[in-house]
Amino acid sequence: MGRGIEHWAGVPPMLRACSRVIAAIAMAAVLSTARAAEPETLTLACQGLETWQGLFFSADPPNPSSMSIIVNFAAGTVSGFGPISVKIDRVSEQLVSFVGHNNSDEITWTVSGSIDRVTGDVEATSTMLNNKTGNLMGETRYSLKCTPAQRKF
Repeated sequence: MGRGIEHWAGVPPMLRACSRVIAAIAMAAVLSTARAAEPETLTLACQGLETWQGLFFSADPPNPSSMSIIVNFAAGTVSGFGPISVKIDRVSEQLVSFVGHNNSDEITWTVSGSIDRVTGDVEATSTMLNNKTGNLMGETRYSLKCTPAQRKF
């Protein structure tokens, strides 16, 4: 049974304003609790395959791979694919996508990929480009299944 304007008819304006403030504070608390459920940092233990190919030869057969990936939601970064941390590009209920690069005088290292938040599947590609020649020096493709890591001690 809905209460219309007549419900507030005998309530002083100050009390009406206070109840609105209390409702707004309660809503803010619910929203901040929902955001707080997202961890600041998530460490993933991953297993799967990686395939490497270089400038002078075709792709190697896929090799077993075991690695850790660190997703830092607070800093907006993903690390674990080589010597660089890359920026989180987009976060949704389903995916965390990431992309980034690191330039030196000789090499540009690029990493891009996504983490499926439901299945734990990770697909990523890491490339090294020779800045002097423009040639692709190497590329590693990752196909991994990840779960949240548990501390051992």
